[in-house]
Amino acid sequence: MAGRASTLAGLAVAALLVLPGAAVAAPTTESAAGPGCDPARPATAHHAGGAVLHPQPPRAPVPCMTFTGPTTDSAAIGVTAAGTVFYGPIELEPPVVPAPAKILLPTIVTRSTDLGAHWERDVPGTEGAPVPSHGGLTDWLSVDPQTSRVWYATPTLPCGATLSWSDDEGATWENLANTGCPAQGANALIEGPAPEGGAAPHGYPHVVYYCANAGEVPLGDQSYLACRKSLDGGRSFQDVGGTPDSIPPRSECGTVVRETRVGTVGHDGDLYFPQNVCGKGEELRLAISHDEGATWRYSPVVKAEVQDLYPPAIAADEDDNLFLAWKGAGGLPHLTVSRDRGGSWSEPIQVAAPGVTQIRRLALTARDPGHISLSYLGSTDGGATFNAYITESRDALAAQPAFWSAPVNDPATPVALGTETGTYGDRIQFLSGMIGPDGTPWAAFHCARTTLCPGARVGVAGRLAGAPARRRR
Repeated sequence: MAGRASTLAGLAVAALLVLPGAAVAAPTTESAAGPGCDPARPATAHHAGGAVLHPQPPRAPVPCMTFTGPTTDSAAIGVTAAGTVFYGPIELEPPVVPAPAKILLPTIVTRSTDLGAHWERDVPGTEGAPVPSHGGLTDWLSVDPQTSRVWYATPTLPCGATLSWSDDEGATWENLANTGCPAQGANALIEGPAPEGGAAPHGYPHVVYYCANAGEVPLGDQSYLACRKSLDGGRSFQDVGGTPDSIPPRSECGTVVRETRVGTVGHDGDLYFPQNVCGKGEELRLAISHDEGATWRYSPVVKAEVQDLYPPAIAADEDDNLFLAWKGAGGLPHLTVSRDRGGSWSEPIQVAAPGVTQIRRLALTARDPGHISLSYLGSTDGGATFNAYITESRDALAAQPAFWSAPVNDPATPVALGTETGTYGDRIQFLSGMIGPDGTPWAAFHCARTTLCPGARVGVAGRLAGAPARRRR
């Protein structure tokens, strides 16, 4: 077991280096809302279906963005209780290496203590190694809202994951070289309390789960979702004893095994994982485990067109209301809500920003009861270009919720081109977001070889600033 990263003399200096100058000038224009904010483009208030509210309510949030540094094929962000923002992955050694070679290179994370005005390189190293052992393929970064622990996990060939975590704002890190096999792609690390009657963790208040596909190409649909759990805060992992996927597949699914996306841990300790039934894109259901993944039961969600179910697709607020989002009819984001831990669901609504006609990727997060945020790449020109959108609601439990939406970048300078469609082009394997402790929604994106970031592929940290203060509980 690896020790504290503070023992790594070779990495101690590198851990706080300011990101070297890049070819791209980050948009850090100062305003009353903070760095990178554009008060001239306030968010638009709307109902489902892009129906704009008239008149617009006062105190519209302001979109903000800054560049975080050269990145690879994921975009993940997290905010601690102290307000430190973490983004990953970041390439260890600029200059930027073209895809797909860059996904094999070492990566680190970056952090900001001033709302993204400046970013520092932070190296979650492995004891005795001269460089970090984290690769650049589908990196996962998250910050737990209860403990403020920062997690960074990357798949390890041929399977398993390298895991690092920090409890002191990234000043020092602890590490595990490999969580153990199987599990590789479509990975996520989630955590939460033990369920009633479940095995209790020690040394850390939460049970920690690392989940991913048990196999990748050429196995394809013959793969299944595999999870491992840690009861000692990430120092060791064991198989959970079950999978939400059916092995062998159910007769109605033909040869399709993989139906599940990694979900979330409720405040009740139960696991809630969404499933695209039989992989057919016609029905969603929820796989629920009350015993830390050993066994699963299933609850229908909705019969609807499912063009894609991206992670993270499901979130639980502080009262364990569940929110599920997917790319559905029209190529747009759809949302449904459960107020009874997955027993029943609301009629789905389409929640894209006004004018958006299609999306790429979709991420969902929640915090206070009814407070959610979605992030996605949205196009208003038929798919020629894409912008980095955040859509937020503070009354998502209402019969007719209101949303605030805005692209964090100026649409005159998009972050992505529709021509980048290849598997290893300037893809984003997944996005993530987090609602910070003050109620500010944050989201991670990429900018890839547009006029905003010519010849580069860089991380984008976006937020909606100036919204009403977080309700204290």
